[in-house]
Amino acid sequence: MAQVNAQMRPLFSKLPDGFHIGLNISVSHINAPSFIDDCLHYQRGFEGKAVKLMLEITEQEPLLLNDAVVDKLNTLHSRGFSIALDDFGTGYSGLSCLHELIFDYIKIDQSFVGRVTGRRRQASCWTA
Repeated sequence: MAQVNAQMRPLFSKLPDGFHIGLNISVSHINAPSFIDDCLHYQRGFEGKAVKLMLEITEQEPLLLNDAVVDKLNTLHSRGFSIALDDFGTGYSGLSCLHELIFDYIKIDQSFVGRVTGRRRQASCWTA
């Protein structure tokens, strides 16, 4: 996060209000003791610019939504972060995770969509 902030610092004055920045994170990142502090420090680094920060949870490892993970994400959501499930359909997450946490966005992977639309039976699921 600090690296992205440092690289973008010269662009801060040119960023329009509402500019979106997505950060790919894994469950390992979320479980780190300093995760909330790191995210809030990153947010403060934009010096009052109205930038929309989105935490995109990747499916590189199982998404186990225990109370600690949910609490951390809800805390950051209440501080203005958007929460997205990234590349849904390619990894470990199933539909069950969708009722455990409110996601602002679900980014469905192109390969998953291609598999569904290429088969009549699976495509009917998406039209229902």
